[in-house]
Amino acid sequence: MKTWFLIIICLISECVCAQQFRLKVVDELTKVPVAYTEVYLEDDKLRLFSDSAGVVTLPKDSKYKSSWMQLKRMGYLTERIRLDSILNVKNPTIGMISTTSTLPEVRIKDVKAENILLHVRKAILLSFQSEIVLPAFYRQAHVENDRLVYLTESELQTQFQKQKTRAERISILRSRAMESIEQNKEKHSDHLIDLLSANPVFHPEGTILNIYTGDEFVFSYRRMEGDSSKYGEIKFSTADSAADFVETGRIVFLEDGYRIVVYESVVSLLPGRSGYKESSTGGGYRWFKQVEVKRFTYNWMNRQLFPQTMHQWYRHLLVHPVFDQVDYDLMESFSWSVDSQVVVPPGSVKWSFDSNLYGGVFPCLRDREIVSENYFPGVTWNQPDKEKLKRTLACMVSNEFMKHERGLR
Repeated sequence: MKTWFLIIICLISECVCAQQFRLKVVDELTKVPVAYTEVYLEDDKLRLFSDSAGVVTLPKDSKYKSSWMQLKRMGYLTERIRLDSILNVKNPTIGMISTTSTLPEVRIKDVKAENILLHVRKAILLSFQSEIVLPAFYRQAHVENDRLVYLTESELQTQFQKQKTRAERISILRSRAMESIEQNKEKHSDHLIDLLSANPVFHPEGTILNIYTGDEFVFSYRRMEGDSSKYGEIKFSTADSAADFVETGRIVFLEDGYRIVVYESVVSLLPGRSGYKESSTGGGYRWFKQVEVKRFTYNWMNRQLFPQTMHQWYRHLLVHPVFDQVDYDLMESFSWSVDSQVVVPPGSVKWSFDSNLYGGVFPCLRDREIVSENYFPGVTWNQPDKEKLKRTLACMVSNEFMKHERGLR
């Protein structure tokens, strides 16, 4: 009986193997496996990932509609390959070409970019003349495997202290949220406060605007022509070749007074690195960071700096600790912007150092349109229908979050 059972198992295994094939993804130069590469079948809208050995198993199905397949991985050029070119190849291997770049330090009219940066820092320091209070709109979005699973929006007041590095205070005026349909039930921190704390003008620690920044950054500088003003641009990157990530970015400033108007930073995974990070909130999964993007813009009035927009988003792959497969492609976006639509009711400002947008109860944010925007610039994902999303974000007159519709299919 046992013999027949083993024979049946073997026959089933052979049949399964005959209906699928294994594709291996390696670094074109080093031939080292590229772990957790995204494999996307365009017409079928089927997204798969390779394992830690760079191997992905695709069903060998003649019903595929896709003619083309894309391979994507941070630190590598996107590869686009015809499916029929590999379907009949035994154990095909595809090489990914890495994209590494450095920014050499250059001189413009014998002035180093570091010296120009000193002027930018000084202009920021002199701009802290008085406390600033700004009306703003905040949005936080979570996407799992291309599907929006949580969204919250708030109108608020934000207080910026006149001394640099002091914590901001906020007052949530109105808020709305959809009920979380996240499959990965992680514990969320207060991302609004995290976003405000990432503002490099008010909190320069660990950024290029820190006066104590050492040799970990390299710079380049160029002049730019604007509408009616002249601008300078400093590009920077980290010089630490031993790290898993490289940070590249730029600062744009008005040459008149070295007044900063844009700060951008992209922290991305280097070719051949894992990006693994310890996490106590991921439900037992192994977290592999892929990219983190930050962008801040500023206005000036009478030599005083005013934040205008803040946007931060990042992407992680969550890998099953036993089966070595990517279960979740997780992206989270946090944006803050000055908003003239925000009206402050008399006596409503109650300052706090936290927002508690997950569990707090706030007056309901009503009659505000859903803004059609890409929360993750450069990334394609399935955005939900705006009208259905707006219904899901509605809340009750009793100022408690409603039992929201489950859906957003």
